[in-house]
Amino acid sequence: MPGIIDNATSTFEEDAVTDRNLKWLRNELSKGGSYVIFFVVAPTNGRIVSKDLALMQLVLDNLREGPLVGLIFTQIHEDYLIEVQNPDYYAAVLKTFKRAKAKTRFLDRDPPLVLRMHADAEGFSPQDFFDIENYVLRFTP
Repeated sequence: MPGIIDNATSTFEEDAVTDRNLKWLRNELSKGGSYVIFFVVAPTNGRIVSKDLALMQLVLDNLREGPLVGLIFTQIHEDYLIEVQNPDYYAAVLKTFKRAKAKTRFLDRDPPLVLRMHADAEGFSPQDFFDIENYVLRFTP
């Protein structure tokens, strides 16, 4: 869900755009229906920042029905690629949500897609586009 949080600010409350986006999201989720939601997260030094975890928890806690939820880890530095690709890493992410008493049943269905870091000038490689497309198309509402 890129774009919900403005990473230039330090908290949700400091950003009027984030507040507006979260209100819109809550409103849309309260309508019910079928959704496919993708969280796109760029872990820093192999760790997910607290703002990303908080947003994911907020969204998961507001889901009533069983939408499909995918998680894409992007911009993974080579030093952390093996760690993030390891199933234990994803298990630790789920454990973090469970400790926070967030709903995880929507995340438990599919492992995340992990994409290595790319230079801004280069962008995604053709293989990255192929991997993203195949990952996204696995999810049908």
